[in-house]
Amino acid sequence: MMQTGSTSKLITDVLDGTVFDYTQLYKEEYSKKILAVRDIPEGAIKYVPFRQFMQNADMVYDYYDGRIIVFNPSCRYAYVYSLKSGLWGTMESDIKKRINIYPESYAINGHNQIVDFYQSQPTDAVTYFLCTRPMSISGAEVYKTMFSCITRGYFRNEPGKCGMALYGSNDLFRWFPISTSVNKYLRGMCGSPYKYFRLALIGSLLPEERLNGLSADFQERWQNKLR
Repeated sequence: MMQTGSTSKLITDVLDGTVFDYTQLYKEEYSKKILAVRDIPEGAIKYVPFRQFMQNADMVYDYYDGRIIVFNPSCRYAYVYSLKSGLWGTMESDIKKRINIYPESYAINGHNQIVDFYQSQPTDAVTYFLCTRPMSISGAEVYKTMFSCITRGYFRNEPGKCGMALYGSNDLFRWFPISTSVNKYLRGMCGSPYKYFRLALIGSLLPEERLNGLSADFQERWQNKLR
C-alpha cells in the first residue's frame, strides 16, 4: 500500500499473479541463446512469486528520480516503481543492503561497494530485455500469418540497439519461434499461421533513446471456406 495524505492505494496488485518464465517459453537452450546476445544473466529474468519475493525484501528510495526500488538480496532482479508514471518495471540487481542516508539513494552491492542509484546526468547505455504479453491482433480465434514487424522508437539504427524474436501459438501454452533479427526489422516471414504472438526485444539504449511501439503487417487466414 502507498499512503498519500489521507488516502491509501494498492500498487502491487499487478505484480501478484502467475509468474512468467521466458526460458520455458520454448526450448530452454533456444532462450538462453537469445539472452546471451547481450550477456543477460538467466537469474535476472527468473522471477519468483511476488509474495515470496517480498518475504526478505527491502527498499531503496530514489528521491530525485521519483523511484522506489524493491530488492531481495537473494534475487538477481529488483522491482522499480515510478512515482511519476505509476508503472512497475524490473532491473538487474546485486543489492545486498540499503544505506539510510535520506535523501540519497545509496546501497551496498554484492562486492561490498557503495553504489548510488541516482545519476544527475546519465551517459552510459542500458541493456534491456522484454517479452510482450500474448497478442491476438485482430480476432482472437482467427489465424494470422505475420509478414513483417518493425520496432518503433527514437534510437540510432546501429547494431546492438534492438534485436527481435517472434513467437507464435494457437493455444497460449505451446509457443514456437517464427523468426529473429539483429535489428528493428523482421521481414520476409511466411509459413504456418497462428492465433497469438509474442515478441521478445533485446538490446541497449542510451539515456536519450527509447522504444515507443510496434508496427506489424499480417494477413488473416480464414478457415470457413468451402472445399
